[in-house]
Amino acid sequence: YRVLVIGDSFTEGLGVNADERFTALLERSFKQQGQQISFINGGLSGTDPRQYGQLPFQLGERYQLDGLLIAIYINDSEYMPESVNTESLIRDYIPKRSDIKWFVHLLWPRTFIILRDLQDEYKHRHKTTTTDFVGVISKEALDKGIPQVKIDEWKAKLPKDLVAAINRNEFYGYELSFGLLSPDTLIDAIDVKSDVAKIKWRSMASVLSAIVNRSREAGWEVGVIFIPDRVQYDPHSQTNENPIVQTGTQVEKEWLSGQSGIEKDLKIWAQEEHVPLLDLTPVFQEAIKTNPQLTFKLDLHWNAAGHYVASKAIEEWLKSGAVFSFIQQNHL
Repeated sequence: YRVLVIGDSFTEGLGVNADERFTALLERSFKQQGQQISFINGGLSGTDPRQYGQLPFQLGERYQLDGLLIAIYINDSEYMPESVNTESLIRDYIPKRSDIKWFVHLLWPRTFIILRDLQDEYKHRHKTTTTDFVGVISKEALDKGIPQVKIDEWKAKLPKDLVAAINRNEFYGYELSFGLLSPDTLIDAIDVKSDVAKIKWRSMASVLSAIVNRSREAGWEVGVIFIPDRVQYDPHSQTNENPIVQTGTQVEKEWLSGQSGIEKDLKIWAQEEHVPLLDLTPVFQEAIKTNPQLTFKLDLHWNAAGHYVASKAIEEWLKSGAVFSFIQQNHL
């Protein structure tokens, strides 16, 4: 049996070896138990459901899929437009045959998908790849009408060693600008409180529904996994030890124990679409008690230990019989 797992950089396994990714761990564990199931890693860094959601329909027939797992991370709705034409979702991201881009897509579909429709993010990344990070972000803040006093407060909070590393192009400074330019970015992503955040969530939900419906038409069984941010399970990530928090990005203590807005919305959506859903938030809230380092120190992505925790939780979920009919159930 073949299961395609789609998602962003968490699914791709940014920072870990290929054999340490949760997809590889799942495949190895099921094989040891006598179940031949291939977990094909379809993670694409820097993408949202509009991009990584294309893979099943571009590759599904070729791989003869039996199942699809969609791994959702908190920022997947960040670059969503106010509305999405889900009927033309696939063809909108595949160039016409008369376009030279079609040949690029044909030869390097992965590269094409990553680059397409991410212009705003890449423009900002370009700004933060500079020898004067503070100057560039300060100017952008002034252009947005942010008072100079706020800019000065942000400058004072910046870790000098990280700023120097950014200016040497050794550290990615994008997230250090959030505290000045968009301090509520995590609150919008995790609690979905603002009107803009709610609109983006609805757009993403419509894309997810389209992916699920088309997958079912193709005969694939579908499951969804929610991947939390470390500020939802790691108490240390909400202190000034986390440079993002130190520089002004807002976090909520309630995330460490309660159910966030995006978890509630995703649960309602999954019930309406009759899709099995695994929320990894409580899993990581428990795991952090015995293993305090599940992500890289200065990066939000899982390290090898984080991938292991995710793989064991996903394995038990799959073996519960609630997701894929072709996976043998646990018999307690």
